Amino acid sequence: MKKKITLLNSKGERTTFEIGGLFSFFQVLKIKKLLQSNEYTLAGEDDAKMAIELKLYE
Repeated sequence: MKKKITLLNSKGERTTFEIGGLFSFFQVLKIKKLLQSNEYTLAGEDDAKMAIELKLYE
């Protein structure tokens, strides 16, 4: 089952990632890196729930 998480950058542009396929581990690492760069934030409440589920914040 694929899950989607959306990030929002400082310009207000949205970037959506689908997680649940062959390269899920790498997608999660990329999302973690983007969030740690402080240039991206989670776009909404559903995305925050997904981030907690994926353990993006440890």
